[in-house]
Amino acid sequence: GGIAGQNYGNITDSVSEATVEGDRNIGGLVGKLYGNVSESASKGNVVVNNASEGVSYRNIGGFAGRLSNDASINQSYSTGDVSVSGTTSDIGGFVGDIVYQDSNISISDSYSTGDVSAGNSYSVGGFIGETSPDNGYSITIENSYSTGTVSGTEDVGGFIGINVSASSSETDSTIIDSYWNTDTSGYTSGYGVNNGNISNLTGLTTSEMTGSSASSNMSEFD
Repeated sequence: GGIAGQNYGNITDSVSEATVEGDRNIGGLVGKLYGNVSESASKGNVVVNNASEGVSYRNIGGFAGRLSNDASINQSYSTGDVSVSGTTSDIGGFVGDIVYQDSNISISDSYSTGDVSAGNSYSVGGFIGETSPDNGYSITIENSYSTGTVSGTEDVGGFIGINVSASSSETDSTIIDSYWNTDTSGYTSGYGVNNGNISNLTGLTTSEMTGSSASSNMSEFD
């Protein structure tokens, strides 16, 4: 990550403008997040070259690669592009993968504006690549949005690629009051696969997400 490869503590009011390159658990601010981040930003690009599915290339996000162990992100954003060549999975404009490990995980009041170019990869979303809750613990994503372009080959969505992977024994991954740009993303569906819970995941056009229209269409961000 631009600030930390792994973080178990608290990060507040921090900004990374670094370009980050690697192969697994890569994020513009943090690679693997076990702690808490608030009021922080990632502005640099995240780049993976020549990814190979058999060599564990995965979990790539504009802000964080993977969230686990009671991790939380609040009032934060990413603006850098995520670019992956080759084949891999779990790629998002903000976070690549969110996975339980006997913990509850949350993202709130956050956004990503960078493009996600994932070529031949799968589980790709403008904001989140994939969630995998388990063992009765929950994942909550609320009051968040993405506006970048999105490309991938399978299980691709304007906001999230897969909400609850097929391998999860629980379905408690909830998306609340969140948005994606249908014009820029190229997707009319906010998700590629949804096995979880969604309450008001709304696709909006560029004009509906900007200017005076944004206040009425995205009231959570007033």
